[in-house]
Amino acid sequence: MSFACSCGKYRTFISASKDSELVIKAKVLKHNYYNRQKQSVSKNEIDETEYFGHSILVEVLEIIKGQEKRKTFEIYGASEWKYSLDYCKSKIDGMEIDKTYVFSLYQSIESKHSQPNENEDDYSLYACQESYIEYNDQPNIK
Repeated sequence: MSFACSCGKYRTFISASKDSELVIKAKVLKHNYYNRQKQSVSKNEIDETEYFGHSILVEVLEIIKGQEKRKTFEIYGASEWKYSLDYCKSKIDGMEIDKTYVFSLYQSIESKHSQPNENEDDYSLYACQESYIEYNDQPNIK
């Protein structure tokens, strides 16, 4: 059996970031859900047996690598549709609002496999690597 996306060796965040287009520190502002008609809907309106899109809206706090002029934009992870075979992106459902993460991103590519509302202005998280880490600004305690 073969899949459209096969990983080979899973990459650590540091290794993956070397090849990423954009590495940022950003705060998660909200989760966005889109139905098949590309309409914004609430999570309560989502039926996991129906195809839907899911992104997070982030606020850029610091650009570590790359260039991006926007202060806020969407990041797409894997489809969380119950029957999805989207192995090429990391899931984002566990990301907490108001938490800060460091993201290793690549530009989304609009294709027949894109989620509703995902386009080339957005970013995605690749599944075959550690694409984000939680940012901890607490000093080391000894």
